[in-house]
Amino acid sequence: MNSTKTPLAVGLFASILYVACALAVWIFPVLTRLAYQNWFHGVDLSTIWNPGISLDGSSLIVGLVSVFIVSYIATWVFVVLHKAIAGK
Repeated sequence: MNSTKTPLAVGLFASILYVACALAVWIFPVLTRLAYQNWFHGVDLSTIWNPGISLDGSSLIVGLVSVFIVSYIATWVFVVLHKAIAGK
């Protein structure tokens, strides 16, 4: 694993998933809520679900940037630890 390319790939992949999720909430809000409801067992998302609140431009940009940064850093730490444990 490359300590610069792997985190970049994961960061970009997480960013793509973030955009896909935002689009799903925007285009199919009811279907998306039902899908998420199945993923979060025991959590009633209908009481907190408000797709319009998170779809403004500034929150989308902040979310996209933060998802990229967090996934990049987390993957970089993972690669460093993996190399240290694997002895490479």
